[in-house]
Amino acid sequence: MSKVVMPKHSWAFAARFRAGAFGWRSEPAITRIKEAVSEIKATSKKDPILGAEGAILFLQKLSPALQNIDGSSGAIGTAVNRAIDTLVPVIAKAPVDHDLRHTRTTRSPTLRRWAITGANFALPQKLPVNGQID
Repeated sequence: MSKVVMPKHSWAFAARFRAGAFGWRSEPAITRIKEAVSEIKATSKKDPILGAEGAILFLQKLSPALQNIDGSSGAIGTAVNRAIDTLVPVIAKAPVDHDLRHTRTTRSPTLRRWAITGANFALPQKLPVNGQID
């Protein structure tokens, strides 16, 4: 069985989304979320598989980076939910087989927790398969 080698890519957003990166303020985080989504969407137009990898990386880094933010206004929740709504189709449309998609989307404890419990900000209960969300 051949091993799938994913291209190495340096995501600009990755360094900005580290644990506790934004303190309690939501405005810088919302700006960075929008920038990350734009970067991922632009990349996915050129390379859908790489775009899906970026979306998964973003979702993995999101919760730890936002852990201290005051979400009482609802603005950060709205920004995160919009980002998820935008990125789930990027993951779903990537032309990869089911086994690779399953491996990539379940390798992260954060993604598994979100998919199973709906903890933090909601992800679909079923991750997309073959471009379809049940």
